[in-house]
Amino acid sequence: MIRRETFLKSVKLLAIFVAVFGLTMPIGVNASTLSELLARQEELRRQERENQAALDQKRQEASNLNQAIDGINGDIAYTNNRISNTQAQIDTASEVIASLKKKIGTSQKELDALNIKLNSAYSSLYELSQTSTMELILQSQSLEEIISQTQYIQAIQTDLQSSIEKQNQIKAGLEKDKSEADSQKKNLETLSSQLSSSRSSLSSQKSQKDYLLDITQGEQAKYEQLLARIRSEASEISSDIYAARLAAGGFIGGGGTGGYPWAGSCGQVDPWLYYTCQCTSYAAWKFKAIHGLPFRNTRPGSGSAYNWPNLAHDQGYKVSSSPKIGDAVSWDRPLFPGDQWGHVAIVEQVYSSNDVVISEYNWKKLSYSVRRINPNNYGAPRYIRP
Repeated sequence: MIRRETFLKSVKLLAIFVAVFGLTMPIGVNASTLSELLARQEELRRQERENQAALDQKRQEASNLNQAIDGINGDIAYTNNRISNTQAQIDTASEVIASLKKKIGTSQKELDALNIKLNSAYSSLYELSQTSTMELILQSQSLEEIISQTQYIQAIQTDLQSSIEKQNQIKAGLEKDKSEADSQKKNLETLSSQLSSSRSSLSSQKSQKDYLLDITQGEQAKYEQLLARIRSEASEISSDIYAARLAAGGFIGGGGTGGYPWAGSCGQVDPWLYYTCQCTSYAAWKFKAIHGLPFRNTRPGSGSAYNWPNLAHDQGYKVSSSPKIGDAVSWDRPLFPGDQWGHVAIVEQVYSSNDVVISEYNWKKLSYSVRRINPNNYGAPRYIRP
């Protein structure tokens, strides 16, 4: 009984140990999880393209609205200038009118004085006209007195007539000037009102454009924030993908650069027209180091890893389905669902067609790594050699 109890206790302890140990060990991400990450990455890329296109459209709309607003501002400035000029004309006309009124007032006083004088003259002429010629002769002392009296009457008549004509001319001229000034003022006031209305209309239009521009800029900010979130999530997904790749198994080494000379200068174009720190750049460099022959990107824009067999044919290299040390191994796209570029590595050791050691770049993000893998687990491998 003691041995059985001891055995049962041992089994329980072992079970507990296994359970605890299993919980503390890292859980490898299987292919379906990696596929989901890649699918999500592709969806994020699609969303980024769509939102970037929408953002570009909003920026173009904002640019067009800015041009329209610039034109409106020019119209407003022109209208304001016209209004200022019109106001100056109105002020000048008002001064002229005020001067004319003053002049008319002075002339009116002169005319009133002339009227008094004329009335007196008219009275004198009337009284003289009541005296007949015979009476005038009889009342006069001499012929000279008669002539003098007659000339005096004629002079009064002539002077009165001249004064009346002058009075009428001055009055008519002043009235005409006053009428013209009043008409000019009314026209200028009408023009000023029209221009003020135009300025108000243009200002309202500018406010509307500014409002639309504010909305457009707000939409720009919305798309920019959305793009930032998408890119942030894409960056996290990218890191998760690299982690999932390593967790998928086969990783036996890393760190260092494997001798790759552009490890600290990522994103440049290498001598074979691949981007540095990518799997293609590393493989091209290692291929040259092993075989002394370049593996160039003969199809810029289509130099992705999945297309390496075609690049090999362009350069007269062989493509095989069986591995050999020193081969560049390429997998067709997609390496996983959602992958766009495929992957390429260098065969370092061959145990069998299902068991090889490869060196590579960017399986671990922008880094060198060595893995022992079954290449057939990633699709149909194609081995490239001179």
